[in-house]
Amino acid sequence: MNNILLLAIGLIIVASIVYFFNYTKKNTKKNIIKNNKKEDYNNDENQIIVILCYADWCSHCPIIKEWYMDLVEKSPFPNIIFKAFEEKEIPEELINEVPGFPTIFININNTMEKYNGSRTKEGLLNYLENL
Repeated sequence: MNNILLLAIGLIIVASIVYFFNYTKKNTKKNIIKNNKKEDYNNDENQIIVILCYADWCSHCPIIKEWYMDLVEKSPFPNIIFKAFEEKEIPEELINEVPGFPTIFININNTMEKYNGSRTKEGLLNYLENL
């Protein structure tokens, strides 16, 4: 009985260590948001900001976050700024506008609109090309 208990405790410790290293590895990737001040999603005239609001617990978010981050890194739009806020980082002024996760906003000339198009990289690209 003692051996089984020791084995279980050992497995829990090993699993915790593995989780910790995987978690820190994921969170050291390029982060496109440095802080969550209001100026992070307000813009100058003739500037477009695309904002992804996501939650780690949401089952749909990892897929959208993956292609969104790929779009950020390979953006064909030099005049568009991309931002991403994890649920806990969403500014107070914006959190009440998020109906659920994931949500994408498009801020054009300081007019915030919820993106209602296709939740695919191609859909968002098409939408942005037609702005």
